[in-house]
Amino acid sequence: MTARLAGACLCLALCLGACSPKPSADEQIRAAIGQLEAHGENGERRAFMAGVADGFTAQQGALSRDEFRALLIIQWNRYRRLSAQLGPISVQVDSDSEAQARFQALITGGQGLIPENGQLYDIRTRWRKVDGDWLLAGADWKPVLDGNR
Repeated sequence: MTARLAGACLCLALCLGACSPKPSADEQIRAAIGQLEAHGENGERRAFMAGVADGFTAQQGALSRDEFRALLIIQWNRYRRLSAQLGPISVQVDSDSEAQARFQALITGGQGLIPENGQLYDIRTRWRKVDGDWLLAGADWKPVLDGNR
């Protein structure tokens, strides 16, 4: 009886899973941003870069994908602990394979639990769907508050 009940529960779970709607492009992009955030905070370099598309450019074309990776490696090596607190994410889906997302992020870094440095950034990202996955195709960021003013 227990085996039959377990089998029936498994069949029900599979059927319900098959009936659930596929996440929207908006939801998929938000999830991809969350994955990049988690990989970045955990120093998972390869996993982070797996979410970045070939042909990626940043800062209005001034940084290539390789230069962006090098910039991130410098930060990962400089700070034992990096953290990002993201504000609300605004996603604009332009087509089946292109989208944009905009948000603010407080990026902090330090050697221990208390951050030594931090900056709030306004971030604009471009996304491209490649083989069913949304990949980061570009990004531009600027400090919200500039300490030099």
